[in-house]
Amino acid sequence: MSYYEYILKGKEERKSIVKVNESYERNKMNPLYAIEKAMDWWQENYNPDEKTIYLWGPENKEILNTIKVRDITYNEFHKVLSQNHAAINHARQIKNKFFNLPEDYKTNQAERIEIFTKWLFEQKSSEKLSINEVLRYLLFEDNISLEERIYNTIYNKKYKIERLGRSIVGELVGWCRTDITHIRNNRVNKALRCFGYDVRLFSE
Repeated sequence: MSYYEYILKGKEERKSIVKVNESYERNKMNPLYAIEKAMDWWQENYNPDEKTIYLWGPENKEILNTIKVRDITYNEFHKVLSQNHAAINHARQIKNKFFNLPEDYKTNQAERIEIFTKWLFEQKSSEKLSINEVLRYLLFEDNISLEERIYNTIYNKKYKIERLGRSIVGELVGWCRTDITHIRNNRVNKALRCFGYDVRLFSE
């Protein structure tokens, strides 16, 4: 069990916001104490996700770094999204009708992320930039600040691709550019808020 799961006690998303905000109110006057208590819990209970740390991390970094020199293939993009927590979560939440599927059509996680990946890989921004062009800009246009590139990818119509949202972008940058930043998604935001930091939460 992760500390995030420990805080939420396995509740559904609607309840998770309540749990996070309760923890925020409890800890906002002394975040450092909350962190110390969490470290005690981690020391006794936390088991690192070796798959995520030692397999997903290097694989994602290697694939995304190839965008500097060539477009990544659909299969490469599929592997990255299959290892992106925010993409997995978002794909699960998209209604069947968005993909022109029957309302009662059932999918497992692997099938759902494959459907989402195929759809997203074919999308372009309003100015006809492909997913590879947008990711190349986001990840490696280092003459522009990372903050501006993230903002443009999410909001600027030149770069914005539908459903390439903040959490997915935050993970892509975190996996690829470990030299300058870390993974940032809504789970990270919730964890920071649990510790008492006034971090704004968002939905994808």
